[in-house]
Amino acid sequence: MSEGEKGVYYIFSEKPPEIGNVFKNCPKCNTKYEPIIITPTMIKRYGDKLGIKQSWSLAEDSIKNADKIVFIGYSLSDSDYFTKYILVRALAHNEKRINGQLILEVITRADSNSETTKRYQCLFGDNVNFHREGFAKYVESLS
Repeated sequence: MSEGEKGVYYIFSEKPPEIGNVFKNCPKCNTKYEPIIITPTMIKRYGDKLGIKQSWSLAEDSIKNADKIVFIGYSLSDSDYFTKYILVRALAHNEKRINGQLILEVITRADSNSETTKRYQCLFGDNVNFHREGFAKYVESLS
């Protein structure tokens, strides 16, 4: 994968990336995993297709029990109200958030007056740590 290329590019390309086989087989049934893009749309109807409902349920459970949540390059779009709903519902039951101990971090290049920043502050208040220097610098700061 070249610098600046998005990983999603390989879902639509004919040649898989040179960083290894991203499209692996399921260890239980040996079926090839199918890449899925979940777009920020107003209405998300998946039915039981591809285990999406179970994935959302697992995500909600993870948020309920999280000590730290990191958003990477996510604008928290107004049209993605389903994701906001899951976040708010799960965080309402998160003991760390209730006790003021949950860490919320946003890795973004958006400035402090941007709509993205305003959406995070509207949803989470002032309890958000913004890292505006980008993902690579954020990762460097972890070590």
